[in-house]
Amino acid sequence: MKDSIFACIFMLLIYTTSNAGTLVNDTWLPSGCGEKPVAPSIDASSVDGFNRSLETIRVWQENANKYYACLVEEANADIALIAETANEAQEKFQVEVDKISQDAIKIKADLDGS
Repeated sequence: MKDSIFACIFMLLIYTTSNAGTLVNDTWLPSGCGEKPVAPSIDASSVDGFNRSLETIRVWQENANKYYACLVEEANADIALIAETANEAQEKFQVEVDKISQDAIKIKADLDGS
């Protein structure tokens, strides 16, 4: 069982370090989405400044949409991998429990028949 858990954790670490987000100090961050775009401020000093701000906001919004789409994709990949890893570990555990149970039944039958 220790080997199964170790293998699952090892696979999870390999996957998360190469393809998915990272979890540090209880904060999950995507690893392949680049820097989160910083929201721009609006220049209210003049009409020209305001108009330039609108273009800056448009570009920021495009970049932010790409970033958050990537974030959601990575989060979903991590969730799927974690669930798959946990389910595989649980299935291996169940196989071990079933084998021990079958062995115990057989040994008990052998001892009762002696």
